Amino acid sequence: MKKIYYKIKNGKAPRRLRIVLLSDLHDNVYGDLADAVAELHPDLIAIPGDLTSRLDLLEGEYAATDKVDVTHEFAFSLLKRLSAIAPTYYSLGNHELCGHYYKKNVGLSIHPENLGLIKESGAVLLDNSFVCENGLRIGGLTSGMTNTDLVPELSMLDGFEKGEGLSILLCHHPEYYEKYLKSRNIDVILSGHAHGGQIRLFGRGLYAPGQGILPPRAGGLYDGRLAVGRGLANTAFVPRFFNPREIVIVDVEDNK
Repeated sequence: MKKIYYKIKNGKAPRRLRIVLLSDLHDNVYGDLADAVAELHPDLIAIPGDLTSRLDLLEGEYAATDKVDVTHEFAFSLLKRLSAIAPTYYSLGNHELCGHYYKKNVGLSIHPENLGLIKESGAVLLDNSFVCENGLRIGGLTSGMTNTDLVPELSMLDGFEKGEGLSILLCHHPEYYEKYLKSRNIDVILSGHAHGGQIRLFGRGLYAPGQGILPPRAGGLYDGRLAVGRGLANTAFVPRFFNPREIVIVDVEDNK
């Protein structure tokens, strides 16, 4: 598991701010991940989706379309451990409510018991919502793959991009940047989903959902404000090659 460091310069930063970005765990065993995060002394921890799958179902229930028994054990345990390290913010990716078969599973809602467990963990769930804390505006744009038209609900951004302080948006899909976010007044955008292109050859990802072959934003820092993590898990279909799991550290500093 690699540690990748990015630096973002922004005059709105109230102080030097260290963000640890963790994406795409998919409820896998997280091992020493929490200890590794603690050693980085983050000011906040951002999880932009796909921490787990099918939050509409409870632990042990059978997801018929996915043909698996649902598990959230590692996801909720990790949230609790991370929240003890630093303020932890969690937004929803496509897997949280759609699993592997999003076209069959749109329009689902988080089960109330799962909402309670997330709250009990100490993490802040940002489901098309934002909070203002300590001179920061922190928001979460929920995956549009949970909607029948596959388009994210953007109305939250109208209020989010206004106001004082540094704005930080958790957005699972990096492919949303060009179409929905580039023209917005948002200072820092944190994404995942692309898994680094899954297979990397000559420093380039091979394929990412939503971006296709040779994806342009599979992992890295783009336009000085979009940080895309390569993820923390494998997939059930294609293993990672030349593409280690990674923890992303984003240091936001005054540009003076």
